[in-house]
Amino acid sequence: MRISKARTFLNAAEHPVMTFESTKIERTGDKTARLTGNLTITGVTKPMVLNVTFSGEAPMGANNHVGFSAVGEIDINDYQIKKAIQFGFGPKIEIRIEVEANKK
Repeated sequence: MRISKARTFLNAAEHPVMTFESTKIERTGDKTARLTGNLTITGVTKPMVLNVTFSGEAPMGANNHVGFSAVGEIDINDYQIKKAIQFGFGPKIEIRIEVEANKK
């Protein structure tokens, strides 16, 4: 997807930031967890669950790096982003997050 299209249907001029605040994490396996929190898009906050997978850990310099991926789904009607349908999305959109972080 082109960034300009996403900015249009997410109304980024008025709402330039999306946030996720975690409220609970439950371990579901050796390398998996369920992360519950509140997702805010276009000024609307709704509860969301992300399924998290630990990708691994690797030494990099003086610190180790760790990797995680998270997947969840939203309904565009909940976040007032119905313009997404014009771009071929919806009504459900999968959210994927890939994280690499320094472990100190």
